[in-house]
Amino acid sequence: MVRFGAERFETMRITDCKGLIYDWDGVAYRSVETTWNGVLHVFDRCGMTKPDFRDFIEHADQPIVSFYRKFGILGHIPERRIGELFSGAVQHRRDTLFDDIRFGLAEQRDHGYPVSLVTARHSRSLNRLLDEHGCRSLFDHILATNGRDKRPFLLEACRRMQLAPKLVATVGDQASDMRQGRECGLFPVGMIRHRHDVEDILRRAGARHVVRDIDTITRLLTDHVSLMI
Repeated sequence: MVRFGAERFETMRITDCKGLIYDWDGVAYRSVETTWNGVLHVFDRCGMTKPDFRDFIEHADQPIVSFYRKFGILGHIPERRIGELFSGAVQHRRDTLFDDIRFGLAEQRDHGYPVSLVTARHSRSLNRLLDEHGCRSLFDHILATNGRDKRPFLLEACRRMQLAPKLVATVGDQASDMRQGRECGLFPVGMIRHRHDVEDILRRAGARHVVRDIDTITRLLTDHVSLMI
């Protein structure tokens, strides 16, 4: 059984971290706006009041059906229909990697930090995207949760990097990423890659830093800028 629990969370500093775990959607891959538009399409087709983007960042979790349940969609239409509506809205969209991913992750690895990818995406979708963008080699370890709880996969990534969780920074764009990272004893870093102001949400969920690019993480890790905490 996997045991969760943060260790001395308030005393952790990012300069103590020796490895990194990145999320895919919204951190490495420009897909948050596409996902959000798909969510809005589901609400629109169901005639339900649309949530705010901040609600999505704060409450979306895996399995994603929990988000629709919270806002009353699941009781309105079957889960399978939700999936059909969402897929119909996003299936023709082709998103791209963020511009700083290739150089940024390569630089972190050059500094000696192992880099892992843990994502809620399903393996088939993730493998297709990694091959399309030729970015599989950016990561030392890749784990797809297939829409399940990320926490066991975060700890597995730490095991593969041969690092204690307290020595690993986990980078995500949603409140659930921050909560799960903290619950596993990792160092949570929030990433904002969109125009919406959600820093307060990420910090309430446990983010020790909130950044907008990979370079800032590298500079924080190597102590080339003053620490915020």
